[in-house]
Amino acid sequence: MTQENQKKEILSQIIHGTPIPTFVIDRQHRITHCNKAYERLAGAPLEEIIGSPPRRFAKRLWLADFIVDGAAEKEIASYYGSRYRRSPSVEGAYEAEEFFPAIGDKGRWLYFTAAPLMDDEGKVIGAIETLQDVTERKTAEEAVRKSGRRFRAMLDFAPYPVVVFTLEGLVSYLNPAFTETFGWTLKELEGRNIPYAPPGSEQETREHIRMLLEQKVILRRESKRFTRDGRLLNVILREVVFSEPGETKPSGVMVILRDVTQERRIARQNEAMLRISMALPRYPDLEDVLDYINSEVKDLLGTEGSVVVLLDEHKEELFVLGAAYDDTETQERIKEIRFSMDQLIAGRVIRSGEP
Repeated sequence: MTQENQKKEILSQIIHGTPIPTFVIDRQHRITHCNKAYERLAGAPLEEIIGSPPRRFAKRLWLADFIVDGAAEKEIASYYGSRYRRSPSVEGAYEAEEFFPAIGDKGRWLYFTAAPLMDDEGKVIGAIETLQDVTERKTAEEAVRKSGRRFRAMLDFAPYPVVVFTLEGLVSYLNPAFTETFGWTLKELEGRNIPYAPPGSEQETREHIRMLLEQKVILRRESKRFTRDGRLLNVILREVVFSEPGETKPSGVMVILRDVTQERRIARQNEAMLRISMALPRYPDLEDVLDYINSEVKDLLGTEGSVVVLLDEHKEELFVLGAAYDDTETQERIKEIRFSMDQLIAGRVIRSGEP
């Protein structure tokens, strides 16, 4: 047996030993070798296949055809579009994935690779191509995509802000309610961190993330978050670590946020009103009552001071009867000052009758 025949015999044994459909063509695009798996795929016996072009069994050009013709890559691109790529491991080889509706009852997805066969001088004398049935994988991927689309549609219509993070803390999804509440869009934040945690909360955040990864779910946590325009909101968070379908390792974190700023404000107002009503009997003097009410208002609004401005109708002057300031000296001094109607916003409010 000559060396050339030995090479052909070795190639034939390799091809017949693999369960993946495989064929070899020569420079004239004729099949010189194939295995049983390819026979089943082509739906023809070996004697009909050998010597015939592969396009006889599928009315199309194969990657192997382009390789033996020495076709430029732009020709391959014009035929396969975005469905092909260069092989990352074999020089001169290509890979592609495509759906074949004529194979089987419902068609099959095939992943195929083709590489050149060269002689001792480095000239292309043929090409080998493998055809792997990846229908089950593609079907599973499509099922995951459909499930993902349904899940995303549900989140899009959720009334509360929802954000999905990678395990690295980067945004992969946020819903319209998040944009409406916090101001950022998915286009702005995808693949980035959300800059909404208050300064100085880094250590608390790290500890919370560690706890979440251990417990997998946290049903309620109160915190504060900034909006895009700088408002600080009181929020209740619900967080869960999730895995992709078919996987056991965590894939990301989903967070549902509920803005309770208005609820907290109303609750504080009600508490303040209750304290004021209960304290009234202890302050028979009007000025003392107003001082106490202003102290409650100041604390409620988080301001440096609060005053009650009254109008002296005879002198058409404004004066402060009740006040509350962090600085008691300022609190007493402001009660001694008289203001013209134009000096204070309160004057314009009194004249117009509008807030």
